[in-house]
Amino acid sequence: MRPVICDAMSNLEIVDESVSVSDNAGRSGPTKSELLCFVRDKCNVMTTAHLVKICVDFYREEEVMAARAELDSVLVTRLPKRKAPTAREKCRTTLEDIVKACLDPSNALPVYFAVDLSRLPPVDAKHCDVTAILMELQSLRAEVREFGHLRQEVEELKAELSKVKDSKTPSPNVVSVDHIASVAPGTATGESATGNDRQMGPSTYVQVAQELQRMGLTAAPRNKTAKKSVVGTSSTSRLKSVQTYRHVDIFVSRLSPHTTEAELANCIEEVKGTVKVHDVTCEKLQSRYEHLYKSYYVSVRVESQDMKSAIDTFMAPDIWPSGVLVRRYFKPKNGSDQ
Repeated sequence: MRPVICDAMSNLEIVDESVSVSDNAGRSGPTKSELLCFVRDKCNVMTTAHLVKICVDFYREEEVMAARAELDSVLVTRLPKRKAPTAREKCRTTLEDIVKACLDPSNALPVYFAVDLSRLPPVDAKHCDVTAILMELQSLRAEVREFGHLRQEVEELKAELSKVKDSKTPSPNVVSVDHIASVAPGTATGESATGNDRQMGPSTYVQVAQELQRMGLTAAPRNKTAKKSVVGTSSTSRLKSVQTYRHVDIFVSRLSPHTTEAELANCIEEVKGTVKVHDVTCEKLQSRYEHLYKSYYVSVRVESQDMKSAIDTFMAPDIWPSGVLVRRYFKPKNGSDQ
């Protein structure tokens, strides 16, 4: 007798023509189930953990439960109903039971086939969905066209900007009076030129502008130079400025445990030199080993003009006793004293 071959993915089942296509459980004909078709085809070539992970990531919960119901209808012993805190964990344990049932040689399962090929996970090149690839290619083409439109819009914006810049440039009939004065000094009265520094007074500027207007030209607006501010340094004037003060903050450590704030303030007064010190504040800090040494925060109030010299004076190593640690003190940004 000539045999009939039924192909379910890569599994081949050979049956006789005289025997109807049926399974031992009484179900006739192949059964539609994409998930069971995929599991039966791959369970012999992939590890259970890998196969379960692919199915959990790809199939929905209702598809997993439908596949479990299909197996319950043909198995002698039903699969256990799994309970888990999450739907993903429930699907994972159910899929493990499905894979074990497909691997059990004592279970006579029907032939499962797939109608919707998009519901078969593309685990290798043989199972690639050409339709999905075509849709992805069309999406990429649409994005490329969008980039083309954006490039065209950018070019149009550049053209508009160039037109705006051209509209702001002076016309050929607009003449800069300062340029005329720098090129041809002495052409108008009231102009003074000394080497490369040529300046034009207000009266001369008006005269040249009137002359250009009679010639049919327009004088461009005169450029105004920004004036710099200065700080006075003379001490002979009868006027007095507002006196401002700044604080030089210093951290002093490794002092003797018996050192007092008054002694530290007297030391500052002795080593200040020519710096005018208006106030000295000493604050004891928490030391890790208070029985061995003390640490202080010292704030010296000086005039603003003496700030640099005060820092140089109080940060000099030769004014402090041997072994004393001194460095600049910077207060925390949050405003706390610690």
